[in-house]
Amino acid sequence: MAKGTLKDEARAMPFTDMADPYETGQRPILIISIAAFTLSLACVLLFGAQGDWSKGLTIGATVLFAAGGGILILLRGLRRTQSMPDLDQLSELIGALPQPAALGDAHGDLVVANVAYRAMFGALGPEEAMNKAADDGSYICDIAGTICCGYRLWSFADQAPDRNKDIDLTVGSIGQGLSEIEIGCARADASGKVIYINEQLALWLGIADASEIPLLTARLLIDPKRAELKTGGGGTLLKKVFSEGDFPPDAPSSNETPSGRVILVHRPGVATGAAAEADTSLLKSLFDAAPVGLAIVDGDGRLSEFNKSFKRFAPNRMPRRGDMLIDYLAADDRESLRSDIAQTVHQAVVASPREVAFNTQPPRTGQVFISPLDRVEGRAALVHLIDTTQQKSLERQFVQAQKMQAVGQLAGGVAHDFNNLLTAIIGFCDLLLVRHGPGDHSFSDIMQIKQNANRASNLVRQLLAFSRQQTMRPKVLMITDVLADLSNLLRRLIGETVQLNMIHGRDVGAVRVDQGQFEQVIMNLAVNARDAMDGGGTLTIRTKAVGPDDTLVQNYSVMPLGHYVLIEVSDNGHGIPSEIVNKIFEPFFTTKDVGKGTGLGLSTVYGIIKQTGGFIFVESSEGEGSTFRVYLPVHDHVPAESQPQVSAAARDLTGKGTILLVEDEDAVRMFASRALGNKGYTVLQAASGEEGLAIVREEVGNIDLLISDVVMPNMDGPTLVSKARELRADLRVVFISGYAEDVFRKGVGEGSEDFHFLPKPFSLKQLAETVKTALS
Repeated sequence: MAKGTLKDEARAMPFTDMADPYETGQRPILIISIAAFTLSLACVLLFGAQGDWSKGLTIGATVLFAAGGGILILLRGLRRTQSMPDLDQLSELIGALPQPAALGDAHGDLVVANVAYRAMFGALGPEEAMNKAADDGSYICDIAGTICCGYRLWSFADQAPDRNKDIDLTVGSIGQGLSEIEIGCARADASGKVIYINEQLALWLGIADASEIPLLTARLLIDPKRAELKTGGGGTLLKKVFSEGDFPPDAPSSNETPSGRVILVHRPGVATGAAAEADTSLLKSLFDAAPVGLAIVDGDGRLSEFNKSFKRFAPNRMPRRGDMLIDYLAADDRESLRSDIAQTVHQAVVASPREVAFNTQPPRTGQVFISPLDRVEGRAALVHLIDTTQQKSLERQFVQAQKMQAVGQLAGGVAHDFNNLLTAIIGFCDLLLVRHGPGDHSFSDIMQIKQNANRASNLVRQLLAFSRQQTMRPKVLMITDVLADLSNLLRRLIGETVQLNMIHGRDVGAVRVDQGQFEQVIMNLAVNARDAMDGGGTLTIRTKAVGPDDTLVQNYSVMPLGHYVLIEVSDNGHGIPSEIVNKIFEPFFTTKDVGKGTGLGLSTVYGIIKQTGGFIFVESSEGEGSTFRVYLPVHDHVPAESQPQVSAAARDLTGKGTILLVEDEDAVRMFASRALGNKGYTVLQAASGEEGLAIVREEVGNIDLLISDVVMPNMDGPTLVSKARELRADLRVVFISGYAEDVFRKGVGEGSEDFHFLPKPFSLKQLAETVKTALS
């Protein structure tokens, strides 16, 4: 047998057989006989030709006599070989071991091996297996010793034992070694008396040593005709009796002619075919129960085995053995996976993980790991398929959220700068209108400037809504009541060709939203639905209460489990193509013709819903319409404090007092100063927070009102107010800003209402009304 190989045999039996010793011994006897006869005849004929027949016969007889002695020696060796222990019984004993174990011959070739050995080392010879175990550290050679007839036992353990020495069955030292691998060992002398048992057998029999063994048990133990032995607890053991004459004469204990017996004992049912089948069944169960897809393929990528999880990657077809694995992938990934499989199988290297897409409906993605696999049938590859569909969906949503946040920050910054410009434009238009009344020929020009500035301010307001930096005035509302009041406006908005259906669910809770902003959301969605139904159709607005157990909530992993009010806006229009459905909430993205849309409608909707604390999702198929789902958190209770009341606009906007105006934008500061001066106020101006704080220190007792911008370089508005109120706690404050009120509220105290807010852009009248209210 070649070193490191095993003989072919049935898959259910994990052991090999040895050749019959008579088959290997008959050939030398035949060769010696023929050679001796030929040599003897040659001697007789050679000397006979010379006339010396007596000498020829003498030499010929000597040759035949010598040949006969050699044949007798060979026959004796064959008789000894014939009495060698049964290799099948040794195989059974090796198979009983739970750890990797094998028998090797004197040359180091593998003779028999158990299932654990073959699973760990394959067809490697014992010495190669020992080196491999030492290299990777998984197992350590536990026992490597001579058993009998030149056979060597190799056993591998996951931890190094306290000793590492040869074991010989002909001496009592075998007991300690075989005890560790759960094999019982006993020795009897020529009279049949049991003179030694190892610790494992003593444990099974329930005795301390050989002196305590019962007579009947001893007789059954040494009887070669009985294959079973009862334990002290009533169990059954299997045994095999060997004669010490079976062992080689050079054994350490063979100082005298051996005539005793050696008995090896093991537990039943471990190395039997039924146990092997049970192990196979267990491995199959583990294979099928794996939460990831597993498949075994050959070098061409053809399936030979696969588990149940693998079938989830092919829901539209029934996988079969012999199918090509690449047939389950999208066309773009097939060639690369084919190359990875071939390289793994033929070069026995682990392939790098690869992301692939499967040709399934709905589409699925996965990560593939390929590793080499040695099998009896030849080399193969083990393929792990991990479903990453949900992970990729979350990654796309995260990237989309980051993109929206980045664009929102940009839009907010742009909107802030535009608000400053628009505040100056609208403000100076108001100053001009004071001097140029409706009868003036310049009045219409000034009004055109102001109207276009107001249109621009609406556009900026949409940018702020998208960036979630607009001022929100939320209050507790019943969505069903808001939608009922809005229905008449919606019917006029969508036209006569579109039918409006409103369906309200039961027990829909209250939500806390800005009513005006929420109405803008519904109107934007309604307008988009109308535009998607060119020839008319049906717009359905449905409300429903959903809880954490609802499948609609569980479908969206980015949304925390909780109680929500669901508002569905559905149409039966042309739908949204799948390649752009993930872009519809991006600012300035629109499918409408040039001049028919700004691309800010849905981005504004997204910003308002996110700033409210809600979520919005879209489901659409081309040609089948679209459904927008808005989830708003249910408001558990109405806050104890009442909503702030809006003061009625004062008719007389003139007043008296000293106002400190802090604004870093020169045009806005100039307009506001002139407007307040015209109303009778004394205005102190500052271009920065530091300059404003210096004026407060000088005029702290004379200042009646502080008007401050929020965003300024170095010292911002909230910081200025905090420091000014350290000098004067009752100082009245009005903030002006192009950002939302929530952006800076924490800077002046959580929950504080001790200031007024005027969003940019504002008109002269709005500025005067706010100042009058703050000073009243």
